[in-house]
Amino acid sequence: MKNAYFLVLLVCNFIFLNAQPEIDWQKCLGGSGIDYPNTIIQTIDGGYIFSGTTTSVDGDVTGNNGDRDTWVVKLSTSGDIEWQKCLGGSQSDSPLGFGRSGLMIQTNDNGYLVVGATESNDGDVSGNHGFRDGWVVKLSTSGNIEWQKCLGGSNIEDISSVIQTSNGDYVLVGETNSNDGDVSGFNGTKDAWILKLSPNGTILWQNCLGGSAGDGASSVIETQSGGYFVSGWSHSNDGDVLENKGSSDGWVVKLSNNGTIEWQKTFGGSGTDMLNAAKQTSNGNYITIGYSNSNNGDVLGNHGSYDIWALELTDSGAIVWQKCFGGSSWDYGYSIIQITDGSYVLTSTVNSDDGDITGHHGNSGNNSGNDVWAANLSTNGDIVWQKCLGGSNSDWAYSICETPDGGLILANNTGSNDGDVSGNQGGADAWIVKLNSVLSTNELSNIIPSIRVFPNPTTSKWTIESSRVINTLTLFNLLGQKVLEQTANNTKVSIDASNLKTGVYMLQINNTIMKRMIKR
Repeated sequence: MKNAYFLVLLVCNFIFLNAQPEIDWQKCLGGSGIDYPNTIIQTIDGGYIFSGTTTSVDGDVTGNNGDRDTWVVKLSTSGDIEWQKCLGGSQSDSPLGFGRSGLMIQTNDNGYLVVGATESNDGDVSGNHGFRDGWVVKLSTSGNIEWQKCLGGSNIEDISSVIQTSNGDYVLVGETNSNDGDVSGFNGTKDAWILKLSPNGTILWQNCLGGSAGDGASSVIETQSGGYFVSGWSHSNDGDVLENKGSSDGWVVKLSNNGTIEWQKTFGGSGTDMLNAAKQTSNGNYITIGYSNSNNGDVLGNHGSYDIWALELTDSGAIVWQKCFGGSSWDYGYSIIQITDGSYVLTSTVNSDDGDITGHHGNSGNNSGNDVWAANLSTNGDIVWQKCLGGSNSDWAYSICETPDGGLILANNTGSNDGDVSGNQGGADAWIVKLNSVLSTNELSNIIPSIRVFPNPTTSKWTIESSRVINTLTLFNLLGQKVLEQTANNTKVSIDASNLKTGVYMLQINNTIMKRMIKR
């Protein structure tokens, strides 16, 4: 038995190390202006939805309110547009900067919450406090506005990430340099800003985090303990920030469920270090991603210029491992997820064609020739496979999520119309790419048991059939919390879902195999 298990590991490793996913389909969406998606998620009906930005008034885009609008697009499972909405007013209505992969969620009522920023006070926008506010829009299942809120003071605010908590409230993070209106407790220059909202958008509490220099938050997650984990950046060395290692540091803050700091840590070296996204892992640790041009302090192995920078942290903020990925030019990390086999997949924008990166489509070293880069990492941060996606012009990565078939969906921006890209409508388009699964190879069919789940989605119960005996079943929600556990010892088992909340769950079979389950 021991030898057989070792053989399985060898076969699986051989397959994984010698395979990379291929493109199932790709779609360019937009018009003649500039169109890009920040965040893409899988919807409960099996399709996809993304939020982003558009300046177009033609092609796939209708209803632009003026200047730059927030753009929400619902897609079918094959990437066809089911509906699209432009949200905003006569001024700019879009988030600031890159690396924003948490700007949209599907809510518990199957609607959507979209966040970002607005300079408008007309059209879809009301209640602006000043020059630029954080903006929250609640949409119905079909994309109609149910409510909207401007959040901020007399200066500049921006919302970078949103989650719905286990009790149905919303937690948002971003940046502020106000100290009036909705903002209090400002520390100086620019602060990371965290707010908790009720389901109808009422502010329950807010907290400014930082010191006298510039600080900001890029992402937030609810932890398994019920608090919050915030990742971002800091220039400060005072106030809430106890150490600065040089220039800008990657900054993580662990908060209680009422928004007070439990602990905080800065990571980096003497250069510029930034953390754009974080997830809690299945073992209770945290995986983070960003970029760095340091090669000292906490940052080791820089390939040149800016590298993609990933860290695994313990629940107390100690570094388990850190890795730099990239080549001799600049490479930025934007989004990372843990997939069902326990490994990680990241998406990044790369300008290199050496080091860790092969297959670059554009002119490496030229600022107009960057590619989208997806990479699969083992649990200790080693590259399992990597893939460049794009064409001869500029292609930018934003967001990634796993699909129920074991594949991946990526939200990107492209100025190309060659290579992997076809159908560009002009300017820069939103570019959605569906990758297949490397686990779908015929070689794996004899290793991994055949498992069928039906009906999925369900309203009452799931039935699980397996070619091998099912000993144990464990069901987790998307926060990693265990909601059900049962013993089976059979090849066919039913799970009662009638008392579960509507949403997506992960089913662990025999402590190894994971399946995505949907309760309607």
